[in-house]
Parts: sequence; C-alpha cells; structure tokens
Amino acid sequence: INAEYGGAKHPVGLADAYLMEEECQADPEELEPLTPAPSTDARDGKPSNELCVTDPIWLYLAVLLVHIGVGVIFFALAQGWGVLDTVYFVVLTVCTVGYGDMTPQTWLEKLFTVGYVLVGSCLIGYGLGRMAQLVMRREENQFSERLRRARDGHAVDSDRVSLFKRVGTAAHGMVFFLAIGTLFYTIVEGWSTVDALYFSAVSLTTVGYGDLKMENSSSRVFSIFYVLLGTLMTAFFLGTIAETFVSSREQLITMLYDSGCNQRLWNSNQTQVSEAEYLEHMLVESGRVDQETMDEIKHRWVQLHKSGIVTRYKTNSNQTQPKLHGSTTANAADKV
Repeated sequence: INAEYGGAKHPVGLADAYLMEEECQADPEELEPLTPAPSTDARDGKPSNELCVTDPIWLYLAVLLVHIGVGVIFFALAQGWGVLDTVYFVVLTVCTVGYGDMTPQTWLEKLFTVGYVLVGSCLIGYGLGRMAQLVMRREENQFSERLRRARDGHAVDSDRVSLFKRVGTAAHGMVFFLAIGTLFYTIVEGWSTVDALYFSAVSLTTVGYGDLKMENSSSRVFSIFYVLLGTLMTAFFLGTIAETFVSSREQLITMLYDSGCNQRLWNSNQTQVSEAEYLEHMLVESGRVDQETMDEIKHRWVQLHKSGIVTRYKTNSNQTQPKLHGSTTANAADKV
C-alpha cells in the first residue's frame, strides 16, 4: 500500500490502510460504475430511455408466461379441464401452494409434473432473488437518506425505532392482502371471518393445507391473481425482515451521530482517542468488522514496520511511481 501511494501528502496510517482496503481489492472494471450506452430510436436517431425488451425482468416474465402456458396446454389436454380450472391448477403449482383439490392422475401426468415443478421452482427462485434485490435497493436508499439527515444535524432514530419503522412499512402490504382475502372469501364462499383469514394466511405463505375447498368459479379467478401477487408481497415482507436484522449499518449511524455514544467513548479512555482508535471502535461495536480482523490488521501493520519492508517500499516509490489500476491512484489518494 505504501509503495502504491508513496506520492500521497501524508504517510499511510492504520486508518488510511483500512479505508484503501476495498480500493486495492476491487476489480478494475468495478472501480468506476459503467453507464450503459443509451439505446437509439430507429425512427429519429434520438437516444431512448425506455427499457429494452431483452432486460432480464422482461425476459423472466416472458419465460414464466411460457412456462405457465405449457402447463395449461398439457393439463387441459391430459385431464380435459376447462381453461379456468387449468390455469388455477398451474398457478397454484408454480407458486408451490398446492391445496390438493386438483391433482395429476396418470403416470404420464405425474412424470410431467416432476419436471414441471422443478423448472417452476427455479423460476420462482429467480423471482424471489429479484425481489431480494429490490428490498436491498430500497434499504440502500433509506440508509442514504438517514445518513444525509444525520450529517445535516437532524435527530437520528434509535436502532429499535428504525427497525419498527421499516418492518411496519413492509407489513402494510401483508395486512392489506390478508384483509382483501378475508373479505372476499367471507362474502363469496360464505366462510366465517376466522376461516377466511386462516385460508388467506396459508395461501400467502404457500402452505396450502387444503382443508377448505372453494366452490365458486369466481373464487378461483380471484385466487389466480391473489396467489401470484400475494406470494411476491410475502417475499418482499420476509426479505425486508431478513435485511433489517442482517444489516448493521443502522447501528453504525446511531453510534456515529449519537452524542452520548461518542461521549462514553472519550470518557472511557484516559488519553486522547486517535483516529485509528475511533475507527476501530465504531467498526467493531457496530458489527461491521469483528475484533479478530482488526487485531490481524494491526498485527500486520506492526510486522511491516518491524521487518523494515516499509522502508524498501518508500525507496522503490521514490524511484518509480507505480500506478494502481491506471488513473484510479489519484482518486484513491484523494479519497484517503
């Protein structure tokens, strides 16, 4: 690191070394975000901001529709079901609900269902992955906004308050779907409120015990869209909860901009807190880095200086100034 950044104005310290860690490990093409070239409208030659039809999400939806269509055609021919019943069965199969009111009968249908379910599970898994990316992107935006407010001097919510806010926001969708399902099945199927709520919950969570049977065709039409959209909402809700408990950045913001936390840090030390000590304390206490990793970094720092290799790094840097990934050296030095 000292060899690569020998031209910096200040010596590379422990805190500087940690800040440059990601820069040194990054792939050259990842150091600066690549902006895709805008598509051109063939009619007037002007750039177009519309999504291309080959975008992964559109391709995924197309493959999913083809997969559903194949299942509808096969089971309609094999079982002689109507279009509504077949679509209803295929959607429940793809979403892994399985009420058990309609099932394959012959060995050919069962063999087809084996492959159909496996492919459908892969498609649903990809969809859940896309949903997880959406959750992470939303969390990134909320984190950036909270960090901006903290830097501007606004009050920072505690970890618990922030946790309840994010989970509560995601839970609104689940409550809405549960309420809609409960209301519909109560009115159309004539079930009690408890039974309708129970049926909605086991549908959204893809449990599908099958103890309650729908009698009206309108209920099956509703369930086709209810299960498809409700499954995505459930994935979004669960993804939000997982991201909330896994991420430790919210705690880091609270520690950085909470005056009481900073005061306790300075009061617990008899001497002045250095930059490296402050950096280590915040990263370790917030869970961003474990203490063992920090100890290893400090051990390596001491080892480099005791061995005299840092002196050779500086000598080599005075003779030739090597560049790290081309023009990114200056950017990294400015960052430090």
